[in-house]
Amino acid sequence: DAAGPGGRGLRGAPQPPGAAQRAQPGLLRGDPARHGAARPHPAARAVVLSAAGPHFCAGIELGGPGNPLTAPPARGADPTAMAEGLRRAILGMQAALTAVELCRKPVIAAVHGACVGGGVELVAACDIRYCSRDATFVLKEVDMAIVADLGALQRLPRIVGYGNAADLALTGRRITAAEAKEMGLVSRVFDSKQELDAGVAKIAKEN
Repeated sequence: DAAGPGGRGLRGAPQPPGAAQRAQPGLLRGDPARHGAARPHPAARAVVLSAAGPHFCAGIELGGPGNPLTAPPARGADPTAMAEGLRRAILGMQAALTAVELCRKPVIAAVHGACVGGGVELVAACDIRYCSRDATFVLKEVDMAIVADLGALQRLPRIVGYGNAADLALTGRRITAAEAKEMGLVSRVFDSKQELDAGVAKIAKEN
């Protein structure tokens, strides 16, 4: 969605009541240059990443048929080919988030509700991060015995410091908006999502 003539926003699709916004692996693969955050409109001053559902992101969708991250091996499948397919899927998602990081326009994350796993990976690739007071952040990968391998482990130490990044990655604990502000993960906390959206839109237009 356009954030007015001075900005450009990317919003998640509206979800059914009570549903959680999840990052689909397919949306993070393909040609990174085709992602809206990588190639904003030439007249845009900034890119705003926000969600329309009750949460910013409930993590990467791990279920579903054909998902290279969790699909069970087919009978007679070549383990080497499966491993290579997983490797390519992860590299594709890494490239998509790197495209956000390399965007020539400032990329602003506007986080409300839960920001889990892949959502934290995404906001770590943004230039500026704001959130509403109900926002929470957590890297859940450690609880699933996997690695947060989309770039957060490399980007977070530059944002919150090595100690805080290690704390988040190794404990999998959930932090509040207040703690995220204290450690420098977000620059400002708004009282509500409505105030967050209005405030970020104003910042994007004036950037």
